[in-house]
Amino acid sequence: MNLTKSYRNFSPNKYFSLNYIIRISVLLFCLLFSVVGATESYLLTAKPKRCIKPRGEAACAVILRFSWQSSIMGDYCLHIRTHNQPLKCWLKATRGNLNTQFNSKSDLIYELRPRNSDTVLADVKIPIAYALKQQRYPLRKRRLWRVF
Repeated sequence: MNLTKSYRNFSPNKYFSLNYIIRISVLLFCLLFSVVGATESYLLTAKPKRCIKPRGEAACAVILRFSWQSSIMGDYCLHIRTHNQPLKCWLKATRGNLNTQFNSKSDLIYELRPRNSDTVLADVKIPIAYALKQQRYPLRKRRLWRVF
């Protein structure tokens, strides 16, 4: 029996090939950083994004629609930055909606906070925009016998 002949047809096992080891290493690297990179995320949006105050009005009034999302289930409350009392709280939730009347003379900032905490998770500012006086431009008079 010739031993050199039997080793000539030897091919390494596919589980120990360099290509396989590289693929497994890249996969483990990606999994590691996807777990490490996972963080809490919070999103708070409001529509409309601004309130347009009509001329002659004392304050701006509009109905705001708030929407929020969280990556972690918990107890959350929506606050106005300058007020201690929450507008609404949600228990064991990851998202929520609220329609509320906005009536203010100045910009307001709304905040999403954990219940019984002053930590701000997300916020949105509602600015006041002033309506400008519309100027009426006179209609251009047509000259009937215009030469040039």
